[in-house]
Amino acid sequence: MSFKEGFTEDNRMGITFKREVKPDQKIYNPFSPSDLGINLQPLLRNLSWVKYYVKSEKLKKEHAVIEAEREKIVSLPPALAEILEEAKREYQARQALRQRKIASLLSGQTINGPSIFDDQAAMDELRKSLLPPWEEIESAIASLPEGISSDERRRKIAKLDAKHDYGKCHPESRYLISTRQVEVGLPPGCHSGTHYQQETVKADFWGGFVQAWRKIQGSRCAPCDILGFDLEDADPEVKEAWQVLGLGQYVNEDSPNLPARGNARVRFRQFFAD
Repeated sequence: MSFKEGFTEDNRMGITFKREVKPDQKIYNPFSPSDLGINLQPLLRNLSWVKYYVKSEKLKKEHAVIEAEREKIVSLPPALAEILEEAKREYQARQALRQRKIASLLSGQTINGPSIFDDQAAMDELRKSLLPPWEEIESAIASLPEGISSDERRRKIAKLDAKHDYGKCHPESRYLISTRQVEVGLPPGCHSGTHYQQETVKADFWGGFVQAWRKIQGSRCAPCDILGFDLEDADPEVKEAWQVLGLGQYVNEDSPNLPARGNARVRFRQFFAD
């Protein structure tokens, strides 16, 4: 696209600006703070939380990497010595149980009576509990790949956990906790009516604000604040927040919508004065 000669008057917030506009562009009306939703409006008053949001997002990415490493450690096979020890304990327990079954069967044997070994049902039951020779089990375990001991696994996991504090990724101030009534199924014995139960809702307070700003910036062809005003007219803290949040990558150069001119701070003050 190329600029053609032409200026338009953009009157916002009682201030008139003359600006150059492409033939296929238009000045896009700014939003009202109320358009953001009541949960996001308080964040307009003070943008100091932005730096904590960025730090929180960075920690979340680091946490994801650590969690992936943790899963790898958890999924590592156990040490062969531990497998052997556990198998031997289980083998001995099953052998002892089998011997008790045989003893129980023999306790019913009488002299010159029918042999218990001719009892097909009893023999079938014993065959179910027949174990392979222990040497075969030892040989099979020896063929497995070596793993790590339980102590070593715990040490590795503890070392990873010490690197990261999950709570710092999700500071409580980032979330808005609320409750709502949700419809549920009828309890037993009830055949009509509507039943509700209270449900706790945890909304990402900071993330919602940033997502809204990204969406608005993505609809403009030049940098803008969260209400759609030109960033050139914004306060320094808004410009700094725009930079810190990396919103430059969301500028849509193909959009025909130019940000409105005017300082959004005036609109903020008017809104919160009500």
